[in-house]
Amino acid sequence: MVEPITDNLAAVRAYQQAAQKLQNPVADANESQEALAPNFSGMVKDVVNQATASVKNAEQMAALGATGQAPLVEVATALSAAEVTLETVVAVRDKVIQAYQEILRMPV
Repeated sequence: MVEPITDNLAAVRAYQQAAQKLQNPVADANESQEALAPNFSGMVKDVVNQATASVKNAEQMAALGATGQAPLVEVATALSAAEVTLETVVAVRDKVIQAYQEILRMPV
């Protein structure tokens, strides 16, 4: 059983590492600019995978809680973590759509 807090800490650490790489890129003559640039599609894929894992964990905890095999506190924590993750994904999706619509309104 994976603790939701551990998932959140792993996500925070991954974000911190990505931010540090962007702030202090290693200046090596052999590395191209593309190698230093973050892979946006890879980041999006990772976030979607983490969100999916959070929801699956909440579903498993709810099933275990329904059968009395998991403490109520762990079930509530997993469900609230999944809810926050889903709200975040929806908010980011809304911002991306809003930005896309703004780009479409720009004069050419």
